[in-house]
Amino acid sequence: MTQAQRSLTIACSYSVSHLIIMPHYNQLRRRVGENVTINVLTSNYESQSMVNEPNADVAIGYKFNGPGGKLQKILHENVIPVASPEYILQHKDILEGPIEGWSQLRFLDLPQGTLGWATWSDWFSNHNITPNIAPADTFSNFVYLLEAASSGAGIALGWQGFIERYLKIGSIQTIGDQWYSTNNCLWGRCTQQGHNKRSAQDCLAFLTELFENAPMRQN
Repeated sequence: MTQAQRSLTIACSYSVSHLIIMPHYNQLRRRVGENVTINVLTSNYESQSMVNEPNADVAIGYKFNGPGGKLQKILHENVIPVASPEYILQHKDILEGPIEGWSQLRFLDLPQGTLGWATWSDWFSNHNITPNIAPADTFSNFVYLLEAASSGAGIALGWQGFIERYLKIGSIQTIGDQWYSTNNCLWGRCTQQGHNKRSAQDCLAFLTELFENAPMRQN
């Protein structure tokens, strides 16, 4: 039992692990304690089995099935178009014109049915536009999508909380300043196994605090 208390297992998607947990890993390590072993279990987001992973202490996702502790909101979903600086410069005239003219651009997207992620269709509908665009290039997770955008492959929707490192190094830039806010959230919860663990509670508190002061951007 003592050994179990000194371990922390987090189940999440590749995108959450790569873009949220790992950039703040040292801070998380200090928060839960140097004597706690941290394990990160990752999967493609479509895999619900990881969200309900029985060996996990903390699960992070958009939707949950099965028993578990109270959901804690980590991050509200705010998205904005992004692209590489080169792509933005190359298509400056189109991007500075009416959104209806964006049909000439190449769109990068996640597959339909990814359990809550906003899509380009959602973004255009929010602007009261029925898009006449070519089929988007799709990627199985958000990390791949951001890498494609960084390489200049097209424009993508960027999630607040996930794109900051890319913005900081300048590999992508936001297009405009109008964020699209949905009713979706990234949630965390302690599993049945982790609900009595101090490290699991500290982990969730840390992730919640990361974004609690982030501005709620509305379009």
